[in-house]
Amino acid sequence: MANENADSRSNGTPIFINEVAIDRIQAAFETQNQGPLIYSGSLNQQNLYHQTRIVASKPHCLLSHVRRVFLSIHCKNRAAVIGAFMDLFLILRGRGGDLFERLLKLASTILGSRLKDGLGRAFQGDDMQQMMRLPLDYSVLVNGRGGSIFQL
Repeated sequence: MANENADSRSNGTPIFINEVAIDRIQAAFETQNQGPLIYSGSLNQQNLYHQTRIVASKPHCLLSHVRRVFLSIHCKNRAAVIGAFMDLFLILRGRGGDLFERLLKLASTILGSRLKDGLGRAFQGDDMQQMMRLPLDYSVLVNGRGGSIFQL
């Protein structure tokens, strides 16, 4: 066959496989696998999208939140990092201060010192009003704050 990405149906018409679709499917399978805590593959953005969907569907799974924070940091996506921290803040409800601080330190280069310190203070004081002032387009657990999470 002339095109390696072509298959054929039973009636003989070729089916062309889109590389982007293949990457999305691969990322979905990798995300569902839930192996190591830190993802080391090449489909970071796609896996971040799927990990965000997992957090939305299973919001009380702390491991999913931590994976999402790591992926957001790895993708260097500031808005996604803020959304991941907001959702983690909502789930922790004042608990897990050491975890939150450790993740904030990892994200400090992306967030900047001012935002990092603001998130830390909001978490320490359990200040929901301060957290709600952040751009929350990437949060999947805040009601009434719509917006699409990712455009792939």
